[in-house]
Amino acid sequence: MLPCGHPCRGCAGETKCMPCLEPECIEKMDPITRPKVTVDDFCTICYATAVGQEPCVQLDCGHIYHADCVLSMVQKRWNGPRMVFNYLDCPECKK
Repeated sequence: MLPCGHPCRGCAGETKCMPCLEPECIEKMDPITRPKVTVDDFCTICYATAVGQEPCVQLDCGHIYHADCVLSMVQKRWNGPRMVFNYLDCPECKK
């Protein structure tokens, strides 16, 4: 549970909780460091469910995705005949 009273949307066992993804809490945060998604936004890797419906991870760049989507992306590595290593990059900003 986060200090604001909303549940942590991260994975079990994390040493640091993700920031709150509720719109009313995001509005109060610093515009530079606040999350770029809310609980109702879809994961931009799978586009199947909202980030608030599954455990998520926040990458160093600040983007938030379902933990299983990131794990799957890393495990599959390259998805074609040409070897590329950008599967380790953020899908949105490529950091």
